[in-house]
Amino acid sequence: MKKNLGNIVKLLVGLLISTMLVLYLTNSIDYKQVMIYIADIDWTYFIIGITCSLISHVSRGLRWSILLEDQGLKVDKKGLIAATYFSYFINILIPRGGELARCTSVSYKYGLPTDKLLGTIVLERVIDLVMLLLCITLVLFLDFNLFGSFFAERWTFLNEKFTSVVPILISLLVAGLVGLFVLYKMRNKFPIMTKIYEFIRGILDGLLSLKQLKRKGQFVFHTLFIWSMYLMMAFLPFKSFAATADYGIVKGLFVFILGGIGMTIPTPGGIGSYHAAVIEGMTQVLETSREVATAYAFSVHTLITVFTIAAGIIASIYLFKGKKHDVAKAN
Repeated sequence: MKKNLGNIVKLLVGLLISTMLVLYLTNSIDYKQVMIYIADIDWTYFIIGITCSLISHVSRGLRWSILLEDQGLKVDKKGLIAATYFSYFINILIPRGGELARCTSVSYKYGLPTDKLLGTIVLERVIDLVMLLLCITLVLFLDFNLFGSFFAERWTFLNEKFTSVVPILISLLVAGLVGLFVLYKMRNKFPIMTKIYEFIRGILDGLLSLKQLKRKGQFVFHTLFIWSMYLMMAFLPFKSFAATADYGIVKGLFVFILGGIGMTIPTPGGIGSYHAAVIEGMTQVLETSREVATAYAFSVHTLITVFTIAAGIIASIYLFKGKKHDVAKAN
């Protein structure tokens, strides 16, 4: 009951943030002009871009299988791909709920330990953060004059906010380390302590799975392929609008980064936060008209959301309708 209430609260707060952002973004724009731009879209590039998005999820599922198999967990790759689609679908309903749904759906169907699954997903997110930082570095290297001031202004703002919470973060870190030490010392004295310790140990095993990775080449390939598909998902729709058709790959990388940052904000499926990041970046840095930027952001996000919902529903049927615990086995 408490879990359901928490999910409802997350959804309502996310919807509130999304609504406020959408109202802010659509204030003082020419709606008719936005609709004209959308009506004139060359949907060929859009469909190719959306296909890149869907393919990236397949690659992410295959990459996940590499991490799991190196821990002795053999899982049907179709199930891992389905769980990946399912996680993005859940993110639309429950902000940041997709990763947990990804773990629990695979655990439900194949009987795998949730702690090890969660550890590998945390590892994936760490790698995603590193890749995002590398993309930011790359775009600054390729055109610092255009993008440097934009990131510098926001870094200054974040640095000022971060400084004010440093004491709190340090206190939480110290408290966490003390808690882990106490848990380690008492792990065999109480059953509940043993379960918590084993769960955390399982997460750490998942995190450390990269160190023991046997198929490093395949893992690196999938990582680069996933992010290349993400880039195409942002870049190709430029070609669908006459006003942005001449935008190059570097500008596509910039907008992709903004969209990625916007998606990290806990709103349902990035509604509002994605649009805010992309529209503000395109208008302020690329000097795109607000109407064109709005048409781009809403068209891209809406189409991706529709396909994500459709794929997520199909994935959920595959995961929860079939037989449970029928594939996983230790090597």
